[in-house]
Amino acid sequence: MEGWTGRPPRPINRYLCFMPKPVAPIRAAVYTRISVTDASSASLAGQDAELRARAANEGWDIISAFEDDGVSGGKQRENAAEALAMLADGRIDLLGVYAYDRWSRQGVEFLADLLRALRLRRESGRPARFVAIREGVDGDGSEDGFDLRLSISADLARAERDRTAARMRQAVAYRRSVGKHTGGPAPLGYRAVDAPDGGKVLVIDPDEAAMVRDMADRLLRGVVGVSGLARELARANVPTPKSDARLDRIEGIDIDAADYAEPTEAERRQRGKRRADAKLAPYRGVWDATTVRRLLTSDRIAGRVTEKGKPVTGDDGLPVTFWEPVLDAGTLDLIRKHLAPASRPVAPRRADRLLSGVAYCASCDNRLWAGEVRNGVPVYRCPGRGCSRPAFMRAEALEAHVEDRYLAIAGDWPEVETIETADNTTAAAIADIEVAIDALMVDMRTARGGDRLQLMEKLDELDARADALRSVPIEVSTEVRFTGRTMGEAWEAADTIADRRHALTRALDHVTVAPNDAPTGRRVNYDRVAFYWHPSPDDHPTYA
Repeated sequence: MEGWTGRPPRPINRYLCFMPKPVAPIRAAVYTRISVTDASSASLAGQDAELRARAANEGWDIISAFEDDGVSGGKQRENAAEALAMLADGRIDLLGVYAYDRWSRQGVEFLADLLRALRLRRESGRPARFVAIREGVDGDGSEDGFDLRLSISADLARAERDRTAARMRQAVAYRRSVGKHTGGPAPLGYRAVDAPDGGKVLVIDPDEAAMVRDMADRLLRGVVGVSGLARELARANVPTPKSDARLDRIEGIDIDAADYAEPTEAERRQRGKRRADAKLAPYRGVWDATTVRRLLTSDRIAGRVTEKGKPVTGDDGLPVTFWEPVLDAGTLDLIRKHLAPASRPVAPRRADRLLSGVAYCASCDNRLWAGEVRNGVPVYRCPGRGCSRPAFMRAEALEAHVEDRYLAIAGDWPEVETIETADNTTAAAIADIEVAIDALMVDMRTARGGDRLQLMEKLDELDARADALRSVPIEVSTEVRFTGRTMGEAWEAADTIADRRHALTRALDHVTVAPNDAPTGRRVNYDRVAFYWHPSPDDHPTYA
């Protein structure tokens, strides 16, 4: 045979000829989101199950799964942004979501970023896919009508977001108008409970309310300032109003039990639906002067509801008290005035020491100033204005001597406090009128014509009512009560200069220091110091 080489032909394996080439799995990321976990909606688990079933059928290799639980689709979300970034830079070739509104409700703005990423992938020769199961969207952006279908889905999602937001605003406005709790943690001093006609109302929490009232009382009496109150609350491990610890206590958890173990950060993130990289505040929160000031000057602590920062008012223009106040309107007004910044610049204060305002010059009766001499030694000295024989003594020596005498003489006295209680009915009414006047003044800035005249008539009426109330004398009752501590125990419990000075002056009116007519070298002549005490408990029980 022509062309025969003498070698038989190699047998052909017909099975190998028809075996399909192996297909690489599709690198994919899936994204699930829900605003509020609800069995009636497409839950995270349900969304994830749908996506993984699709992945199994089509050979997706899910290398990243992103989840946002309790996050609105109308907000920028880091998980969604990261999933889109993975699609754009080629780390994945497919991004799958259960439904477009789970991906975003921000409208065409966020859609533009997705379409741009798909277009750039096509132009690079490495096309990527976007899949939205519910809408039946699946493509790399090159298909006819792909952009249009996504645009319609995005617009529908944004419209639904707007409708949802409008319904929520209407619901919140209605709850405000009828005095219902609008959501979130209840203010300190209150608990949110179910109302018979639906929704939530606030009721007094006896323990928290007593604590807030005590804080307000001591603040107004000058015993302590907002910074001191913050330190006390922190030392006592009192949870801040919005802290995780207080939310746990509201749920019935005994966070102060000896065997209670505070949850870890991971547990708190899971329970609070927080991102893994979100910064967490301490479990019991952080008390500072601003937190205390905000607590004690809030309209909500007086049983009011606010809208856009102003109390909701009734037909008479006065703030409406919807629930029992923790602090009445009169006390709230006093606290606000007490904490209001000075109307003019305040001169820098001199050095504050234990006996500031307590030590006087025996020669001229001027207060001794706390300062330093040239070598930096702190001293008390007479300012010398018109004083022929000014007094002078080292501060540490004088303070140690006064402390020793105070504890020796008054340390065993029982501590008492005088509580003055004013009938705040009139003060509360005046405070309400002043709030209404402030609101009218704001409205008058934009009012024109007849509206302005009506507001001026209301303003005149409110001014007349306030003047009439101011002419009513306020009744004040006084109560003296024992605290259960000795004066010495109160001294030891005080850990700031202001607190110790307050404890000291409840027994000691003042001291005087005479000039050093007979210098004794380095030895301090304590005979120059004279003490002026308040009457002892045996002589008069109201020495405090």
